Amino acid sequence: MPATASPRWLPMWSRSRPDRRSPRRRGTGRTAALAVALALAAALIGAACSGTTEPAPPPGSGAGTGATAATPARRVRIAATTDVLAGIADLALGGAMQPSPPAEAELLVAVGAGFDDPAVLDAARRRGTRVLELADRLAPTPRSATDPRPDPHWWLDPDRAGRAGRLIAEAAGVPARSDLERDLAALDEHVQSVLNPLPEGRRTVVTDLESLGYFAARYGLTVRPVPAPPEGGGPDLDRWATTVAAALRDAGTAGPVLGAQPSDPAAMSDALARAVGHPVPVATVAADRLGPAGDPTATYVGMVTALADQLAEILGTV
Repeated sequence: MPATASPRWLPMWSRSRPDRRSPRRRGTGRTAALAVALALAAALIGAACSGTTEPAPPPGSGAGTGATAATPARRVRIAATTDVLAGIADLALGGAMQPSPPAEAELLVAVGAGFDDPAVLDAARRRGTRVLELADRLAPTPRSATDPRPDPHWWLDPDRAGRAGRLIAEAAGVPARSDLERDLAALDEHVQSVLNPLPEGRRTVVTDLESLGYFAARYGLTVRPVPAPPEGGGPDLDRWATTVAAALRDAGTAGPVLGAQPSDPAAMSDALARAVGHPVPVATVAADRLGPAGDPTATYVGMVTALADQLAEILGTV
């Protein structure tokens, strides 16, 4: 988008505002929020295993949702701490798993590296449930140049997602789907096909999202992190806009600024325009949860496909 054009608000899909913060910074509601995520993950796996037919994935997104045609001899009771993990488990196992709430699961699949609520993991272990924390087994990279802790946001890298799927199958004691590698290879090929044509000057992502690091590293993008915008307006919003303006200048880009949907996108855009001196494109992306049931983004392949397509569109038009 030319620098003189009006700012845009580009929603990926309509939903409530996701939590963009690291779990280490979440407040006392983290346990309740994670309980909701566990329930959603179990519901997602249940839909995948119930025999209900889902819409076909977008062209070039890879094949299918992970369902298998034959009924397996054994189905493992599995829960996951996020719906994205449930989507990866579905892609890897299909009908070989039985959706279950955490209290009844044989296996609880977790992101790992400090992302999950420790109370949930500890409770599962006390019940005798096997807990599979994946991040440390997926060659994690540091969170930043100044933070050597492993970055837990590995799920947007299809290669790591494939390794995670195989680890889930191994922990469950069942074979991974024979099409797992094919589906993820097709996904990876599609993402490369839409992002590789971006010129060098349009490959910088200024964002408050913490989950794009592995995706950016795999596909040759540069992430410039900025703070999340404040809930209210006034001086706090202006200070935030000044910080983002400095990041844009340092990155040598006119935008866009990517993030989860703020409460007042118009005020956010206006504050950025005042700080930068020209309109700045603003876009919202969802990179840490699946879409609603029936939407193409309700599967792992569909979510990553939609993210890549949206990034290609907004980075290619700034």
